[in-house]
Amino acid sequence: MAHIPAARWGLLVFALGIVLLVVVFILAYGLFASTTGALVQADSLPPDSLPPL
Repeated sequence: MAHIPAARWGLLVFALGIVLLVVVFILAYGLFASTTGALVQADSLPPDSLPPL
């Protein structure tokens, strides 16, 4: 196995952390956008079309 310098490992871990952070932000934005869309759609429905609580 080739010897990889510690700085290269640090850069690799840092890059993977940034990628993971971006993925989490994308998932959070997608969840927020879909929830907002569902709330807007539910708000525009007539009151009698909603099921009773």
